[in-house]
Amino acid sequence: MQENTVQKSANKGTVIASVTTASMFAGILLIPLLLQEVLHYSALAMGLILLPQALAMGLAMTVGGRIVDRHGAGWILPLGLLTVSCMSIALGFTAGQSSLWALVVLLSFRGLGLGPCLSH
Repeated sequence: MQENTVQKSANKGTVIASVTTASMFAGILLIPLLLQEVLHYSALAMGLILLPQALAMGLAMTVGGRIVDRHGAGWILPLGLLTVSCMSIALGFTAGQSSLWALVVLLSFRGLGLGPCLSH
């Protein structure tokens, strides 16, 4: 019986797209809601808190895109997905209990992981 490599490739792509979409949803909707509604930060403070994440994501997209162009997505994509997953879990456990600087650092590392996922 022949192995269906197209189906296996499609399953991996579905998992990658699902994790990336869930991460973007959390970053665009849920984290700002946490900052404004639960932690009572103003819109300006929320934007300044999320700015390092956006800068880290832009940097990681640029560097990750160059790495993917030269060497393929074989190792950079799983590393990015692992980073996003770990930082999202850490944010879930520390949200509302951590300092502002810890939140900014976690979001920045999350942006570094999300960048290569979006650059392929």
